[in-house]
Amino acid sequence: MLQVPVSSVPVERVDIERISFRPGEITANLVNSGATDVEIAQLQVNDAIWGGTVSPSSVIPRLGKATLSVLYPWIELEPVKLSVITSNGIKFEREIAVAVVTPEFSLQLLYVFVLIGIYIGLLPVFLGLGWYPILKSLSARWYDFFLSFTVGLLVLLGVDSVKEALQTSAEAPAGFNVTLLVVIGLFASFISLMTIGGSAISSKSGVARRGLALA
Repeated sequence: MLQVPVSSVPVERVDIERISFRPGEITANLVNSGATDVEIAQLQVNDAIWGGTVSPSSVIPRLGKATLSVLYPWIELEPVKLSVITSNGIKFEREIAVAVVTPEFSLQLLYVFVLIGIYIGLLPVFLGLGWYPILKSLSARWYDFFLSFTVGLLVLLGVDSVKEALQTSAEAPAGFNVTLLVVIGLFASFISLMTIGGSAISSKSGVARRGLALA
């Protein structure tokens, strides 16, 4: 009977993370999420062998990071597929459907993000406060209805956030075990909210008891 030897080469995995486009240049962040060191032996752009540099070294340690830089005349709004091949011949690739110049930090960009933050962060709060006088005039039945409706929306948003977090964690490097971090974050948030809520209730009860004692 023929025995097929099992390869002793550990499974390699290289994640191509953030890809930046500048005129005539492409840079990408590489993360080695495999079980051993990985050596980048070859680079391909749109399935064509291309020259580039990997810094600080072409050998990426386990859970280490490196920056890939390649001079390539990419065309705006056209797809770009970036591939790296290890010394063991394993290929990892990532495709950008529409290539555009990566925006760099500037005061104008900061101003735009500040406006977006005000629009989605502060404006809804002030709009909600505008309804407060109307809510005060409602009966207890309608007040409970709107309160239950709000709680339902918050639960829906919470479930959707957890779903998005789990989907995003599945795309993260496996070596960092991001799914476990999401679960720990959920429990930590729940415990923190319960602790803060319990402290607030205890402080109010203490104030009420002191008021009764003084009376």
